[in-house]
Formats: sequence, C-alpha cells, structure tokens
Amino acid sequence: MELIVFLLIFGLVLFGYNRLMGYRKGQIVLDLEERYTDQSKYVEAVKHELVKEGGSVEYQGKGRFLVDGQTYILIERNDSMGGGMIQRTILKPEK
Repeated sequence: MELIVFLLIFGLVLFGYNRLMGYRKGQIVLDLEERYTDQSKYVEAVKHELVKEGGSVEYQGKGRFLVDGQTYILIERNDSMGGGMIQRTILKPEK
C-alpha cells in the first residue's frame, strides 16, 4: 500500500515539474547553454535556434514570435542542471 501511495505522489510531483518547465502539448522548449541578460541578444539567440530547427521565425516585439504562422509568447525559466545553470525558453502558443 505504501508503495502505491509513494508512486502516486512521485508521479504527481514529476507531472507538476514537467508542466512548470514547459513540457505541454503545442509548446516549443529551447535550452540555451549561454545565459542572456540583454533582451535583444536573447531574442536573436532564440530566433537562431528556431531557424536552425527548420522553422520560419519573425519577432513581433513584446515577447511574441511568429513561428510557421503561429504566434507564440516567450516565457523564460532558469534551471540548474548538471551543476550549471541553463536558460530555458518556452514558447507558448497564443490563443
């Protein structure tokens, strides 16, 4: 019984963490190895990564990107992975 409760709690925690870090249907997640504090350089790095993945990208300003005809809103997260910090970029589809 304790094992079932433990697995249930573990699954809920993992599910919540994954949602927080951007793993949802329709979102684009990019992990940038370099940290950007300058917004214009950050936008250029995001555009570069998206083009590298084969998409057509246009920055519309105020954290909005047009990627392959769909508008996305930029969400930035910082996470420590493997002893270092990464800058995670989540592009959430605008409704």
